[in-house]
Amino acid sequence: MWDFLGGCPILHQMSDPDLAVYDDVPWPAINHHGARTRLEALGWTKCGEGDWAIALRSPGGRLAARVSAFEPSYPWFVELCRRANGNAYFPRIDFVSELEGGGHLAVLEFLTQVSADEEAAFLERWKDKADPDPDFRAARAAVRALDEECRENVRFWMGIDLEDHVMRAADGHLKLIDLVGVAGGLIQEQIHADLAEFFRVIPRDRCRYFLEIPHFSRDYAADDRRRIEAAFAAYDQR
Repeated sequence: MWDFLGGCPILHQMSDPDLAVYDDVPWPAINHHGARTRLEALGWTKCGEGDWAIALRSPGGRLAARVSAFEPSYPWFVELCRRANGNAYFPRIDFVSELEGGGHLAVLEFLTQVSADEEAAFLERWKDKADPDPDFRAARAAVRALDEECRENVRFWMGIDLEDHVMRAADGHLKLIDLVGVAGGLIQEQIHADLAEFFRVIPRDRCRYFLEIPHFSRDYAADDRRRIEAAFAAYDQR
């Protein structure tokens, strides 16, 4: 089963004026380029980049927008936050939308990096089944429940990845972010093994900008980019 989950609603309403820019905009008709251009014109500035997406910080500094050209993973993290709504160990997500061609937009509270020691202590705590904080135990249970469900039902599932996914909120509280999803390596393996099957799982029109995720802009991914570009072109010419 493949359930993209991209059409999630606004999860929270808040008074931050920077969130008002998301009202009355046909985001599903706008691709990742258009989303970034629109936000930068309103004063949002790039503050980070991962393998899948870039992040923009709001003019007021309290929000971050995550913009991806192709996104099979993040809706599952959004689903985790929806299920654990109000849990102190997950970030507040204010808005989510699909973007044209398979992209994804999410707006959440702005988080900052933690030290290596803080992360190590948090990850060690994660192993303690008797942690006294009920919110912490509930967070761990929610993560494990979603992982078990998706291992059975979601193709290319990566599982749980805690390393480098602990960050700090403005109030100093530690939060978990982006710790579940699908594996890019498994997606590439399927593309090379059987492209038609890959497009059966993730339709072609949801992969329009697959090669525009940040991963493929890096030198080490140049060969993979060329191979996938050629495979997509051959498929489209059928």
